[in-house]
Amino acid sequence: MLEKEILGACLLDTKAADIAITELNKSNFTGESQEIFEVICNLREQGKEADVITVNTILKNAPYLFKLTDNIATTRLIKQHCKDLKKQVLKRDLRTKLIEIVNASEELEPEDIKTRLAELDKEIEVEDIQTEIRDLDLKPYKGIVEVQNKFISTGLPTIDYALNDLVGGLTTLVAGRNNGGKTTFCNQVIANAIDKGHKVLVVNGEEKQEVTVNKLYTAVIGRDEEHFNSIKINRRFKKEPKKETLRALQKWHRGKLKVFSKGESNLKTTDQLFMLMRKELKKSQQDLIVLDNLMSLLTVTSDTEKNGKQAEFMQKCCDMAKENNVHIIVVLHPNKTYRKGDEMESEQIAGTSDLANKADNIITVIREYDEGKIVKGINGYIKVQKNRDYSDLPKAEVYFDPNTGLLLERESETGKVKAYTFKWQQYLNAAPWDD
Repeated sequence: MLEKEILGACLLDTKAADIAITELNKSNFTGESQEIFEVICNLREQGKEADVITVNTILKNAPYLFKLTDNIATTRLIKQHCKDLKKQVLKRDLRTKLIEIVNASEELEPEDIKTRLAELDKEIEVEDIQTEIRDLDLKPYKGIVEVQNKFISTGLPTIDYALNDLVGGLTTLVAGRNNGGKTTFCNQVIANAIDKGHKVLVVNGEEKQEVTVNKLYTAVIGRDEEHFNSIKINRRFKKEPKKETLRALQKWHRGKLKVFSKGESNLKTTDQLFMLMRKELKKSQQDLIVLDNLMSLLTVTSDTEKNGKQAEFMQKCCDMAKENNVHIIVVLHPNKTYRKGDEMESEQIAGTSDLANKADNIITVIREYDEGKIVKGINGYIKVQKNRDYSDLPKAEVYFDPNTGLLLERESETGKVKAYTFKWQQYLNAAPWDD
């Protein structure tokens, strides 16, 4: 019935035909309807009218054709009819594939069944992609504020000004050596985001969740030792928040922080990881996702497929960021050409060049090893290596505060450090009914 409604509208109204051609393809139709739609498409591509007389001339007096235009009250519902038909076709195809899976289930392993179901889930997502070409006469310019309306601070004024903060819908690569400060930098971005009311998802490849959360809590609490207990872990001591402090911190990030560790899960493939993140985004609508790090999150079975998998991973990040207006940070390592302490170029990021090409921003974190500079309070540098929206590529000196685990920006001329605090303490000594 829907197929007839759509074809009838196309034969009566050129605009309706053009909308249907944009929304649908030949495979959405069956039998004779498929042949008629193909002729309509060919005629419109040639700039010709696709009315019933012209189509009938091509199809040689098809008896089915003239019945299509009977009882078409209006063509204004063409777009909704197209959407309904696509849903109908998708349901039909999914039913067929589900029956195939059920029939083969006795011979399949549980993991194979999950993989096939995951493939069906992907097909549904593809159907939801917006494919309409915008006509600016019908949908005029709304202003840049409409598309850039979510901003997350890094806590470093020079970097924030250069990038205009981390913007929703964009991606940022954060690169640096092991123990060079890249995870520390991401940690304070996470804390800043939560402090400003943003929702954050932290995805680790290898670090245990309790370690991730402990580092965040230590950074948020700061220098105030009265809020910590010192806990001995084997030979070393670690800071652990006191009970009342922990309650305050939990209130501070309530509804705004979720963590996932691939190493503590049974997740096996990159597709499963993105499926997990998409479901979480639909449910919680995060503003920031931090993926730490690419090497430990990417599932690669051989060196020959590594570059292709990395490019695919980055493209998925870009697509997910745009579709959900979320900012995504991907943490990376340098390649073997990089020497410690030097500035890092985009070409020195480990992996395919597609990583740098596809990213909107690149931030490098460089640790200082010169003792003379360290004595002055210069522990490293944060540099904007790529900036999609602006021409600024600044380099900020940073001081590493061992008490908080934060990288604080340092003024080159005065040596003054730009410290800041988080608003978690407002939740201390709260009344029980505030929980």
